[in-house]
Amino acid sequence: MANIFKFYNGKLEITALSNNDVSKESRESLNQFVDLFTTLFNSLDSSIGLDLFFKKNKSTLLAKKLNNLMSLWGSGNNKFQIAYGSLIMFADDLNIIKSSSPECFKKFKRELIKQRSSISWEGFRFEVRVYASFVKKNIQIKNQESPDFIICHNDQNTYVEATISRVDNQKNKSHLYKILSAINKKNKKVYSNANTALFVDASNILYHDSQVMKESGFEELINAIANDNSIRFGAVVLFCFLINEEKNRYESLYRRVILEDCSDNLKKLIDQEYPKGSDYRVEPEISMSC
Repeated sequence: MANIFKFYNGKLEITALSNNDVSKESRESLNQFVDLFTTLFNSLDSSIGLDLFFKKNKSTLLAKKLNNLMSLWGSGNNKFQIAYGSLIMFADDLNIIKSSSPECFKKFKRELIKQRSSISWEGFRFEVRVYASFVKKNIQIKNQESPDFIICHNDQNTYVEATISRVDNQKNKSHLYKILSAINKKNKKVYSNANTALFVDASNILYHDSQVMKESGFEELINAIANDNSIRFGAVVLFCFLINEEKNRYESLYRRVILEDCSDNLKKLIDQEYPKGSDYRVEPEISMSC
């Protein structure tokens, strides 16, 4: 489909809609892509103004990710769904933040323009997701440097640090050790204490494990975190963003571990917003249908 789509100066051009050589199946597929992409385009454009990311900053990562959707479409796997779901969730989160905290939105927009690598993008996107999720729950949140967020709960401050765990190349073995590495790295920081929760986006790790492992060691990982007395954080919450193929939607799932020395107020916050249960699903759920 490389010759069917053209994205230039923030405008989507469909170069094959009037081409008689396009088959009926290709035309239907094209129309489906256009519907999905237009929804995403309009959502992003209304919040941040996409012209800025294509005219003045042609090398921005957001521009590259939008253009890359065209090559992922019709690839025969779920890479398009994952990429699209992540971006449409990101667009929704930006609109939530823009309407509730204009100053914070401006800061995130400045950071968005600076994004150049996939690693920094994933960390940035996760921070936006965490901030928007608390805003949507009407919980007072403020972003800062270290740790990332101050949460006002029951008129007391608790803290959240957000990080990601990933591998650059898939290996023919479990990658779960990288999650422990991410926790241990943050555990050395001065802000790792009983009143701070560590949020970890483990999507990349869990995706790679699902490709090479017949049986997951995830429950063993959860037990290892829960029984690790060296972890100074009050709680660790692991997140995974993935495609639910059965329900055709992009979802956010979580598992939480409350450590033994967790402060009372942080425990109440985690129990309230990330309750323990059999489903572990949190909003939003992004439909992949037109």
